[in-house]
Amino acid sequence: MGTLERMKRRKEYLYKKNPFCRLCKVRMFLNLTSKNINRDDLATIEHENNKYHPEERLKLTTKEESIRAQKFREGRTELLCKKCNSSIADEETKQRPIKDLWDRSGAYPRGHPRHKPRK
Repeated sequence: MGTLERMKRRKEYLYKKNPFCRLCKVRMFLNLTSKNINRDDLATIEHENNKYHPEERLKLTTKEESIRAQKFREGRTELLCKKCNSSIADEETKQRPIKDLWDRSGAYPRGHPRHKPRK
C-alpha cells in the first residue's frame, strides 16, 4: 500500500471521528479525490512534529525502519482546516532563523557566497 493511500485512509478515519477543525471549529470539507480543490475549509492533516522538527530530517536506512517510523507518526496526527494549518506553518516559518531556511532550501540570496544562479 502506498503512502498516498495510507494518508487518504488516515484522513477519512480522523474525519469520521471529528469533522470539525480543532482550532476554529468550522465543519471541514473532506476531499479524497486527486482533484486539487482550493478551499479554506478543506480538511488537512496536521502533524505533531512540524517540518522543522529534527526527527523529520533523519534518513532511515532500512525499509523496516521506515515502515515502523511511518506507523508511529500516524498516531501523532489530527485534522485541521486548510486555513488554520497554513497559518500554523507560516508562524513556524517566521520563527526560524533566515540562515536555517536558506540551508534547507538551498536558495541563497544573490551575493551570498553559496548562491547558485538558476539556469
